[in-house]
Amino acid sequence: MALSDIVEDYLHVDGAPDRTVYRLPDAAAVRLGSVPVAEGPADDTSAPALLVDAWFGGWEAARVDALAQRLGEHDVSLVLLRTPASELPVGPLLASVAAAGLRVVRAQTVTAGAARVVVVLTRDPSVPVRTHLLGTVVLDTDAARARMTAEWLVEGLQLRAGLVAASARAEQLAADLAEQRAEGKRLAERVRTAESALAKARAERGLAGVRSDATKTLKVIRQDPANGVGRVARAARRRLRKR
Repeated sequence: MALSDIVEDYLHVDGAPDRTVYRLPDAAAVRLGSVPVAEGPADDTSAPALLVDAWFGGWEAARVDALAQRLGEHDVSLVLLRTPASELPVGPLLASVAAAGLRVVRAQTVTAGAARVVVVLTRDPSVPVRTHLLGTVVLDTDAARARMTAEWLVEGLQLRAGLVAASARAEQLAADLAEQRAEGKRLAERVRTAESALAKARAERGLAGVRSDATKTLKVIRQDPANGVGRVARAARRRLRKR
């Protein structure tokens, strides 16, 4: 989902003027499409505001506290993070938000410059929780809260078990890969040994052939000292012509 679409979900305030969008200094380069953005800090702190901030250095409790001091009763903040969703510090994140008296009403992956995740914070109880896939409003009813609690428990168990299984599978694959690489090295060493033995055997056969030819040549010359050299020369020329 585009960041501008997420921003537009939080512009309207029931019974009050729409929220004015401000980009905090670290988010100055973040593009919000056609959403109008006010320049500078909000002069009227009583008017509802939507603050867009970027924490590309990671989640910090001190920044949560500083943000909480800036947020009015009906303000909303969109915090952009460079951290991939799979690496979010869930425990510290939730603890720092609760300590600052804020609520997480949405957490979603985005592609907005260097940002990969947006976390929506507010202290306004009228701002509804939205799903992370479609951004639809989660009804604030007993049945909806019971379902969310059940999903949190069951899905949390499923995800943790899945992570354990995936980790074990990854370790097994790594071990298999290491064994395959070791076997490849052993096979390569056997091939090198076989090639060396073959080269040595060929060299020895070549030397044996040279010795045999030399023995035959000496025998011919000894048997016929007068014509032996000529016979050897003619035999050598015939061999060369046959090659």
